[in-house]
Amino acid sequence: MHPQIKNNYLYTLILGIIFQFCSTTLSRAETKSTQILNSFLNETQKNLKTNNNIKTAVDQNGFRVKSTDGNFTLNLGGQIQADFVSTHINNINGLLNHINDLRLDLRRARINITGSLYKDWHYRFENDFGGNGFDDNLGIKNPVLTNGFFKFTGFKSVNFVLGYQKVPFSLESIVGNNWTTFQERSLTNSFINNSVIGRRRLGVVIETFGDRWIHWAAQTGFYGAGFSNIGQSTDNWGASGRITFAPIAKPNQVIHIGGSIYYRDFEHSPNLSFIVSPESHLTDQLIGTNIAETKNTLILNGEISTVLGVFHAQSEYTDTQIERKNNSQVNFDGWYTQAGYFLTGESRNYIPRKGVYGQTNPNHPINQGGWGAWEIAVRYSTIDLNNKGIYGGEEHNLTLGMNWWITHNALLRANYIYAIADNNDQILSSVQDHVDIFMMRAQLNF
Repeated sequence: MHPQIKNNYLYTLILGIIFQFCSTTLSRAETKSTQILNSFLNETQKNLKTNNNIKTAVDQNGFRVKSTDGNFTLNLGGQIQADFVSTHINNINGLLNHINDLRLDLRRARINITGSLYKDWHYRFENDFGGNGFDDNLGIKNPVLTNGFFKFTGFKSVNFVLGYQKVPFSLESIVGNNWTTFQERSLTNSFINNSVIGRRRLGVVIETFGDRWIHWAAQTGFYGAGFSNIGQSTDNWGASGRITFAPIAKPNQVIHIGGSIYYRDFEHSPNLSFIVSPESHLTDQLIGTNIAETKNTLILNGEISTVLGVFHAQSEYTDTQIERKNNSQVNFDGWYTQAGYFLTGESRNYIPRKGVYGQTNPNHPINQGGWGAWEIAVRYSTIDLNNKGIYGGEEHNLTLGMNWWITHNALLRANYIYAIADNNDQILSSVQDHVDIFMMRAQLNF
């Protein structure tokens, strides 16, 4: 048998075994975790028999404690995401041929504590212990703070959020990674997903919303540096704003439009790197660039989305303007469009007060005798990092996806990505990579 055919056969067999194992394990894991939490809850309730001021519960949302007057609540939750990625690279110039790479990774392992104080104050603190390959301490690493903020909701339609949080920018970025249609975000996510600009920042955000004539939501914020370089907050600052409108916002019918702006000013003119992952965090970057002496950045985004019963679609365009210390300006841009279809009758869950999509809930989860929710999806995305003497490259990706929402808390997904990357060297010699990526994820959230 030809070695390449033999390898592909072996990969297919391995993936089949992994998929079958994960589907069985996730269902059992959720049942087992529920039994453990119920046991813990029963023991807690026994210890609190003499205290009628506290109520406890455990369900699909995790372990919850609440005072009888509702003034105090505490919820313990988390998520686990285990990824498998197979990458095959072909270089049309023949310099690299038939490179295969298999990787397993604990993508995320997060524990979060959320709750409220005197009803109007809410909090969320979350740490991520994942991010390593399973051959490195079983994928577990030192915890990294991913959320740490307080939110005041005492006014009718205005909220204030103070702490380390997501910057309100782009529909794709705001939607939680548990509820994205694809395993990883699109190529355009690379514009903010770096240590200098940043998806998460320490700052204050004002949120407001309304539905008198039309559903709308708006957020604006002011930020310092990232949590890892908090000492630079006085010198490295940013501001952002996002506004969305939903002329139609029904359970199975949505029309959504919106826009975002994100500005960052750099006092010390750092080097700004755009490292573009081909929508697979375990695959090495295909294109990227480094811009020295950065003065500031201005990122503009437009978004549109719809839900029509079992069908949903969304698209975004992002333009990034970078001003350098010598007052020259560089412009990069990118866009994506995607569509999905639920084979089992569900609709994507839209939250008009935030202008985002939330949790997907199967109509007939497996733990209730059903088949779960099955979804198929397709996405095309592109990014261009060539402009005014900067030759970072250009990439185009086509992604096919299938999601199996087993229960409200368990998910198996598979993605295939075909990527074409033009990695230019001073534009005189172009190296084009053709890459095939197959990915799977087993996910459990509570």
